[in-house]
Amino acid sequence: MNTTAGRSPGLPLATLLTVVLGLGLMACDTNGQACESNVDCYVGEQCVLQTCLPQDEGDADSPAEDAGDVGDTDDVGDADAPRDTSDTEPPEDTGDTADGDADADDQPPHPVEISVGEDHSCARLSDHTVWCWGSNLGLALGRPSSVQSSDVPLKVEGLSGALQVVVGYRYTCARFEGGSVRCVGDDVAVAVDEGTRTDSAEPATVTLEDVHALSNATYHSCAIAGAERTLHCWGRNDQGQTGASADPTLLPYEVGALSDLQVAAAGEAHTCVLSDQGDVRCIGGNNAAQRGYDGGASTTPNTVAGLDTDASVVELVSGSYHSCARLDNGRVRCWGNNAFGQLGREPNSPYTSAQPLEVDFPTELSGLAAGGDNTCGITPEGDAYCWGYNGTGELGDGTDEERNGPVKVINLNNVTALALSPVHSCALTADHQIFCWGANFTGTLGTGDTFSTLAPDEPVVATWED
Repeated sequence: MNTTAGRSPGLPLATLLTVVLGLGLMACDTNGQACESNVDCYVGEQCVLQTCLPQDEGDADSPAEDAGDVGDTDDVGDADAPRDTSDTEPPEDTGDTADGDADADDQPPHPVEISVGEDHSCARLSDHTVWCWGSNLGLALGRPSSVQSSDVPLKVEGLSGALQVVVGYRYTCARFEGGSVRCVGDDVAVAVDEGTRTDSAEPATVTLEDVHALSNATYHSCAIAGAERTLHCWGRNDQGQTGASADPTLLPYEVGALSDLQVAAAGEAHTCVLSDQGDVRCIGGNNAAQRGYDGGASTTPNTVAGLDTDASVVELVSGSYHSCARLDNGRVRCWGNNAFGQLGREPNSPYTSAQPLEVDFPTELSGLAAGGDNTCGITPEGDAYCWGYNGTGELGDGTDEERNGPVKVINLNNVTALALSPVHSCALTADHQIFCWGANFTGTLGTGDTFSTLAPDEPVVATWED
C-alpha cells in the first residue's frame, strides 16, 4: 500500500497508509545508460531503443513526462504501483506519481509525487526536494522534538536529491540515485544497525543497496532491490509480513522465491508483489483473506488466483486488510476484507473474499490507490472515485456516510495521482496543486489550519520556500 492502516475485522482502527510509489530523475550528464522507460534516464534524456539519449536525439514530438499526465500514479506507494517495461504505462503507484522532471528548469519547483500516512503527509518536488506536513511524532518531519506538528509543508533537510518518497507511521523515507535509501523518524522502520538507533530527525541510511522501488505500510516497509529485483522487507513482523522469522525484523530480509519484481504493495500485516510474468504473490497475515487464498498466515508466498485470464495486471495496491489490482483493460479486481465495502461491493456482501471480485464501475480506470479500509481510482478524464470506509470523510463526497459503491470526489478535477491514509486522502492535479480532505487533527491536510473537511476545498499551502 502507497502506506495504509485500517480497522481490523472486529478490531478498532489500526494505523496503515497507502503507499504509493513514484520515480523521478536526478539532473546529470548524459551517459547513454541502459533503460526500460523514460524514468530510468536523467533530466533532458529519454529512453530510445533501451538507451538513454538526449531528447533532441530521440523523438522530438514526444512530450516530457510530468505529473500532469493522467495516470502517472501508487504510493505510495505507494512503488506500491506497477512499473510496466513498455514505456507506455505509468511508472509506479497509485498512491504516488512519477515525473520525469524534464521541465524542472522551465518552471518553479512543484509537486510531482505524494505519499501520506495517518499522521503526516509528504510531497516530492520537481527539484527533488522533500516537503512534509502534519505530526512530527517520531520526528517524521525531520524536525527536532521541539516542533510538534506543522499545518503547512516544511522542507526535510537531508533528503534533497530524492527520486522517490514514501511515508510510514512516524517515518519518512526517500530513494536516491544509485539505489540508496535514507529515512528520518521511527528507529525500527529505518532499518539501520540492529536497533541501536533511536528516533532521529537526522537522515540515516538504510542497510540496503541498489534499491529500485520502495513500498511502505504502517509498521513495515519493503523494497525491490538488486540485479534480480528481489523483495527485501523490515519492520513489524507479527504475522510474517516481512518474510522473516524475527519480530521486529530490524534489518532488510530478502524474501526467497520472489524475483523479477515490478511492484511491492504492503498492507497492515501482509505484502503482495507483481512480477514480470504478471502473477501476484503474497506473504504475511490472512485473517481477512487479504492474501487472496484460503489459509492462515505464512511467510511462504502464495499466488493470487482468479485475477483474469484475458488481461494483465498493470497496477497493484494494498490497504489494511485488502488488496486491489488494475488490469490493462482498465478494470479493477479486489480481494480481502469487505466490512466497509472496500472491495467495491456492498459492505459485508461478502464480508471477506479470497477470490478477486471485479469492482462494478461504468468506465475504465487509469490509476488506483488504497487506504486503510477504502480504495480510490482515477478515470482517464482525471476524475477521482472512491469506495469503502467514510467515517472521517476520506471518500471526499461531502459526507461521512456509508457508501455501497464508488462515489465521485467532489470539487476535484484533472487528478493525476492519489494517496490515501486511513483517515485522510490527498490528490495531485495536473496544475501541480495538492488537495487533501478528511481528518486534520495534526495539520495533515496542509491547509494552514487543523479543520477537518469532508471534501477537497483549499489546496495545500504551497509556498515551497525554506
